[in-house]
Amino acid sequence: IKQGQINFHSKKGLSDSFFDVVALGGESHIALQSKQLINQPMEIIAKMAGSANIYQLLRWRAMPDLMLDAFTGDVSYQGDLSINRAQEGQIEIKLQSRLVGASIGLPEPLRKSPEQEKTFDFELRSYGDDLLLKMAYDDRYRTRLALHAGALVGGQLFVNQPTAFSEEIKAGFELNGQMSAFDWPAWLTYVRPYFPAEDTGTPNTAPFEIPSWLNNIQFIIDSLVVDDVNELHNLKVSFDRTQSPDKFQIDSDELNLRLGRDEHGYVLHAGYISWNTSATNDAAPSARVAPFKASQVPNVSIQVDELFYNGRSYGDWFVKVTNEGNRLRLQPLSTKLTHGEFIGNIFWQDDGDRSNVELLLSINGSDVGELTRKFSPTPFLTSKNYKIDVNLSWLGHPFYFDRESVSGRIAFDAAKGKFTQVDELPPFLRALGIFNINALMRRLTFDFSDVYQPGLTYDEFNGVLTLQKGIVETTTPIEIHSPTAEIVLAGKADLVSQTLDEKLTATFPLGNTLPLAGLLLGAPQLAGLIYITDKLIGDQLAKVTSVQYQIKGPFDNPDVQPVKFSPREK
Repeated sequence: IKQGQINFHSKKGLSDSFFDVVALGGESHIALQSKQLINQPMEIIAKMAGSANIYQLLRWRAMPDLMLDAFTGDVSYQGDLSINRAQEGQIEIKLQSRLVGASIGLPEPLRKSPEQEKTFDFELRSYGDDLLLKMAYDDRYRTRLALHAGALVGGQLFVNQPTAFSEEIKAGFELNGQMSAFDWPAWLTYVRPYFPAEDTGTPNTAPFEIPSWLNNIQFIIDSLVVDDVNELHNLKVSFDRTQSPDKFQIDSDELNLRLGRDEHGYVLHAGYISWNTSATNDAAPSARVAPFKASQVPNVSIQVDELFYNGRSYGDWFVKVTNEGNRLRLQPLSTKLTHGEFIGNIFWQDDGDRSNVELLLSINGSDVGELTRKFSPTPFLTSKNYKIDVNLSWLGHPFYFDRESVSGRIAFDAAKGKFTQVDELPPFLRALGIFNINALMRRLTFDFSDVYQPGLTYDEFNGVLTLQKGIVETTTPIEIHSPTAEIVLAGKADLVSQTLDEKLTATFPLGNTLPLAGLLLGAPQLAGLIYITDKLIGDQLAKVTSVQYQIKGPFDNPDVQPVKFSPREK
């Protein structure tokens, strides 16, 4: 207190009383007066005006570091304080400021420079164990909170919403309003250092629960930035405990989510999800860091009716998430097949820097076209029966496929079917390189349409691939046996550098294909000679001929060169 005086009269109360106070990094002038009513406690009123340092004010109120680091600067204010105005023992404070001089380092839309003018109104009403707070910032954000003995009773937050607060405060918290844009990555980057993911080692075995204090949400965001390649438009979040206490709805142009319950617990049901990735994001160091700890994930079942990934539809999917401490089990992972069975499991062992993922898939059925339709507009392969087994593991987490560490095995076998549009192969198959047959054929200098064309019938299509630290190798060569040709592909592909080092062997029956055989041998002039020789010698000429090509270079544009044929070892 720099200076001040108190004048009190038992009948007149306080008069001509004031204090000049240095506090919270500023100076304030407080003028006191009172009212004395018959048979009523004396009402005390303090008119206040002055300045304060916003950082010291928040520090005095023990605000978290997240806010202390964001608020700086000196501001002027005015307001009043009253005691016993409405009833004995009740304290009321009302303050107003335009916040000129204050800097707010939070991401948009709350960021503020010192020279900007933003109105701020604050009201506090205290009586016994009850506390009522009201705040308004920039005429856009208004909140009201009711607490009893330090616990939240009810509250509201209105954003860009002109609706007035109701007289009665209902139990629980209500969020209502709208925003034109919200940058989620910016906020995540800002708050992440203040909320480090802690692995307690204790499994989060409880199912996901909607917080009991949440009563109602009706919120719209025109554009929500999720990351560099994903943005949600016309996002609407809806929840009303009084109507559906277990139903939480999120809708946008890119996704439709509904959280509900069944007899086993909470189910997150997605009508559709559209998600994109980019090679740049995959290579970024930040992509290698899991967005959360395995122990933080609750038990929940996830049902997706249609998944769009990088613009392609991958059909319906179901997965049950089970928390086992620092190990997350996604089992079963399945998709609906009328003529087959899809059984998948994902295990995430979260051990910090040595975190790893294991993927197991067992797929079989009578028509592989039913499976391929989930990955492309038209089935690129059909069959009478098929079987696929996948066992892969990599360092990292389920949201990051680490090509440098991926190891495991892929085996497949299909019989009695057709190849159709190879250019419709999904990206995850084309990425293996060895499946990029269509690109390979375009690189060959001869006409392959007689042997490989849409509708090519095959008797057997099989192979076994081994992966070790990002290198895919044909443990058992990929073989295609058809009535018109036998094609064998052996070698390896580097998933990290995306390069091929393979050898393709094609074997054709002689006869009507003699001209083609000459071209395949790399000497078109031999075609006529072989044709004449066949006519003269007949059965004494070998009934088949084979050619080989060495394939090296990048996945999308490999160098294909004919080489001297060497029979494959049995």
